[in-house]
Amino acid sequence: MDDLRCNGDENSLFNCSYPGWTINDLNCSHDQAAGVECTEIGEPFLLVATAVGIFQVKDGSKVQMSSGWDDSVDYDPKTDFMYRATREGIERARRDGGGQETIDSARVWCLRLDHAGGNVYWSKLDGRISVARKDGSFVRSFALLTSQGSARHLVLDPRNGLMYWVNSPGIDRAAMDGSNQTTIIRNLTDPRAITIDYTENRLYYSDIGAIYSSDMLGNNIQLVKPKDGGDVRGIAVGADYIYWTHFWTGEVIRLSKSSMNQTVLVDGLKFPHDIFLSTASPPNVTNDNE
Repeated sequence: MDDLRCNGDENSLFNCSYPGWTINDLNCSHDQAAGVECTEIGEPFLLVATAVGIFQVKDGSKVQMSSGWDDSVDYDPKTDFMYRATREGIERARRDGGGQETIDSARVWCLRLDHAGGNVYWSKLDGRISVARKDGSFVRSFALLTSQGSARHLVLDPRNGLMYWVNSPGIDRAAMDGSNQTTIIRNLTDPRAITIDYTENRLYYSDIGAIYSSDMLGNNIQLVKPKDGGDVRGIAVGADYIYWTHFWTGEVIRLSKSSMNQTVLVDGLKFPHDIFLSTASPPNVTNDNE
């Protein structure tokens, strides 16, 4: 840490530089003073929600972390808690299985953690989007214009205080307090997954098995992956690769941004849905203290 290059007026370690690693390589709460000892996260990993539980995918192998039907998953690196959208509600537990508890009994499509605000957001089967503290307290729902079953997937941009979600047949955006809802992409056929490339500031979303990207306003739409018979239920984007799940084939696919080479990382998963990538967190966002 002696070579950490800070000017003294940075808001966090994200704004300091260090030769050889970036702050995203460390497991810090990001509000420590320079010189603090942080623990290394290690190699990147994926968490995949499937019909039989959460699987961790790393180095081409998969390890089951939980059991039961999971529609969505997110992860808090500070506490090592996995947050799961199960058929029984929203649950969390550490990757070693400890600390398991139910956060809310809602039946939801998708959940996402807001590390800056210390909250968890979720989209419900009735079309509503709700938010609570990470421990499940102070639940509130937003008065958004969604139809039943349409708000299948959502993603948060805490850098700009915005959330995006699939509001079939389009993509909607609103402030994270539920205000200023607007539709930014229209006339889709069957949109499923949505995520953000925080490095390049682009949205990624799926529609009838194809994957597209756009700018954060829904313009400059580009085809990333054409339809191939798979049903893309989850997308995650890192600095170099794009990952997605094929619901019917049971595969997790990785696509190189530079070479466009496509690789099957793992197969044999039962109805994989959502996917989490450990290196895909928003930059310049202070982690919370629950």
